[in-house]
Amino acid sequence: MSREQHRLAAIASADVAGYSRLMGRDESQVGPELEVRYVLEFAGFAGCGGGI
Repeated sequence: MSREQHRLAAIASADVAGYSRLMGRDESQVGPELEVRYVLEFAGFAGCGGGI
């Protein structure tokens, strides 16, 4: 597995774990909370040229 693939796998794994945690906490709030997080994260990625 290349370094880039390894990083993407780690990100996807953390994303799944976070989603599961949120669903277990309160399903009705998951959608709005994820939307806010993704907007903030993508703004951060854009600010650093897409790098992580």
